[in-house]
Amino acid sequence: MENKIFNQSNPQEVDVKVILYHFLSKWYLFVLGVLLALVIAKVYLRYQENIYTVSSTMQLKSYAGASHTLGGLELFQPTNNITDEIQIIKSFDIISKVIDKLNFDVSYYHEGDVRIVELYKTGPISVVLDSSSFQLAGVPFYITVLGGNKYKIDASFGQASIVDINSNTVEGTARGQHISKVLKFGEPFTMENLRFTVYLKDPYYKQSEGKIFFVVNKHDLLANQYKNKLNISPLNKESSILRLSISGPLVQKNIDFLNMVTDVYIQHGLEEKNAIATNTINFIDEQLGKISDSLKRTEKDIQKFQSKFSYKVSDQGLESAVDKLNNLENQKADMVMKTEYYQYVLDYIHTNKNMKEIVAPSSIGIEDAILSGLVNDLIKLKSERALLTQNTSSKNAYIEDLDKKIKITTATLYENVHNILKVSDIPIKSINKRIAQIESSLSGMPEKDRAWMDIQRKFNLNDHLYNFLLEKRAEAAITKASTKPDHEVVEKATWLNAFQIAPQTSFIYNIAILLGLLVPLALIFAWDFLNDKIRSREDLLKRTTIPVLGVVGHKQITGNLVIAEKPKSGIAEAFRSIRINLSYLLTDAKSKLIVISSSVSGEGKTFFSINLANIIAISDKRTLLIGADLRKPKIYDDFRITNANGLSSYLAKKCGIQDIINKTQIANLDIIASGPIPPNPAELLGSKRMEELIEDLKEWYDYIIIDTPPIGLVADGFYLMKYSDVNIYMVRHKYTRYKMLEKINTLFEEEKVKNMGIVINDLNFSDARYYGYNNTYGYGYYNSYGYYEEEKAKKSIFGKITKKTKV
Repeated sequence: MENKIFNQSNPQEVDVKVILYHFLSKWYLFVLGVLLALVIAKVYLRYQENIYTVSSTMQLKSYAGASHTLGGLELFQPTNNITDEIQIIKSFDIISKVIDKLNFDVSYYHEGDVRIVELYKTGPISVVLDSSSFQLAGVPFYITVLGGNKYKIDASFGQASIVDINSNTVEGTARGQHISKVLKFGEPFTMENLRFTVYLKDPYYKQSEGKIFFVVNKHDLLANQYKNKLNISPLNKESSILRLSISGPLVQKNIDFLNMVTDVYIQHGLEEKNAIATNTINFIDEQLGKISDSLKRTEKDIQKFQSKFSYKVSDQGLESAVDKLNNLENQKADMVMKTEYYQYVLDYIHTNKNMKEIVAPSSIGIEDAILSGLVNDLIKLKSERALLTQNTSSKNAYIEDLDKKIKITTATLYENVHNILKVSDIPIKSINKRIAQIESSLSGMPEKDRAWMDIQRKFNLNDHLYNFLLEKRAEAAITKASTKPDHEVVEKATWLNAFQIAPQTSFIYNIAILLGLLVPLALIFAWDFLNDKIRSREDLLKRTTIPVLGVVGHKQITGNLVIAEKPKSGIAEAFRSIRINLSYLLTDAKSKLIVISSSVSGEGKTFFSINLANIIAISDKRTLLIGADLRKPKIYDDFRITNANGLSSYLAKKCGIQDIINKTQIANLDIIASGPIPPNPAELLGSKRMEELIEDLKEWYDYIIIDTPPIGLVADGFYLMKYSDVNIYMVRHKYTRYKMLEKINTLFEEEKVKNMGIVINDLNFSDARYYGYNNTYGYGYYNSYGYYEEEKAKKSIFGKITKKTKV
């Protein structure tokens, strides 16, 4: 007969509180996980190198003032493209100059047991490279400080680059060598492709743990490394202020680098601006040198002429004609000079010379805004391309765009100058014609006057050109002297704007705490997933349709006589609940035969058999407990009776029935021990004599409980199940595996075993809430567990915190 109390086809769902309680019961794993993760994080941080970012700011701007009116300054107008300026700052040329000025040729290191730390201005030694010798780059030279101002140098390498520190070029490759030598500090170390001097900065320095070594750097490689590490960006989209930053473990080294970058870049801008003024001054000086010689010669000719002839012009008409000729000659000289400049520009274009060296048009009096603008544009474009090609490939899209602009600007400049040259001959021819007319009108003058006129014309022409060039030179000099930087530093790099970015201590500790919680959580989930043992009511209901009669908790005493010793305990109440549930399975039979079995040993058959017999006996029912596990006798020991005669003795016809029945200290409870282990237990249990024994015993007892061998190991128990009124199958919490249920499920589904019920044994109280056992299925003793004796024990603080509430 089926009863609703055993209908468990709809398992109770486990809510969030249940899951939470399950994990709280493993609180020690989370505490251990967090502590271990924090220790690992601390050790990790202990041996990690701190990385800092350092920054400075610089404003890009141009100065306005009176100097803009001076000749040649139109070529000095700065670019407004911030992106271009960023590329210029990060150019290899700028960074290479920075590395040269900072003297980063040698790097110093301290090698510890775990990591290597670079030293900057704090190391005990300094190394001075001999610039007259090649050096070996990339080789670690280990220095051991000895007594008496001495040191030992050691180095080994398979291959090293030979570098020239003057030209910053690689001159070859050195093959494997081993160096070991003792020298005095300050004494030059010399060998092939290597010459330097080591100095001890601190005379009281003593070699501590670890090793000190230095490395000579490849200049180009070092410049590329710093170029790649340097970050530059505007403060915002509309700002002309750039933020320069670099990250690394050495704050002071990065501070020095950033400040030198801004200094070199500003100086580079000044040099760019001053280059044209300097070239103009040099050009004018060269012309002045030529004209100065001519001027001196004409002065001497005038002095000789006057001293020889005591000549003085008396004809006012002649003097007026000479003045006209002088004016025309001066105009012609100016035009010829401009024509020569135009040809000079064409030569620059044809020969593809460096446009930085070109002379400004205004320096020789050419006030042509279009020409000056084209020259200025071409200078800027070619300068920008020269810097960018040091950073990127010429196939870069931006450089290709620059090449197109240079080509267009060059063509426009060439066409402009070529057109000017075409029309420049017209005014010169006109002036030549007027000069010829005046000279023709003076052809009849005396020879002395004509000679004086020629000398005077040459002097005036040279004097005019000389004064003109002196004026232009003065303008160029004033322009150069008044040049100001287009940019200025807003905020220098200092320790105040250095911030640690790695390792992020708080972040790592937070991650450690998170992992310390997640790893135990994952392990618990994995364990639950991989564990194939019965851990919950849901596990059992998913794998069997056999009704559950009840559940027995974990016993708190060492022996099996729990009911006798603790009649008011929670376990005693569990057995009372099972006794009640059994009444639904037991019908009108005069005597109730209950067979108890399990899959394997250790699942609590004997414990359950003893206490079930006990709880039935104390209800004033005549009860007999039979130990039918002939292979592994146990029951007799708990009741302290002899096992000399028992079931095996009777079945083997060695004694009578009265000889095997033993009285116990429990009223209404008798016991038949297993007896000596026979050679054929299965045959004995399946014999006719066993059937007759059961029939006889039913006449004498109200309940007969038989403890059988595990049916998962031997077939002994099957012989007894056919006689039983109720068959109880024991499942032990966190012990019985899923596969062990397959055999009993088959017997139940094929109806080879009648009135089958399951009892869950050894449930751990701490897991009861998580696994969802409650009063719905007859496991209700947990809900009122505080009523029973074992609950009187003092709870721990954590037990009070995690005190169970009803699910």
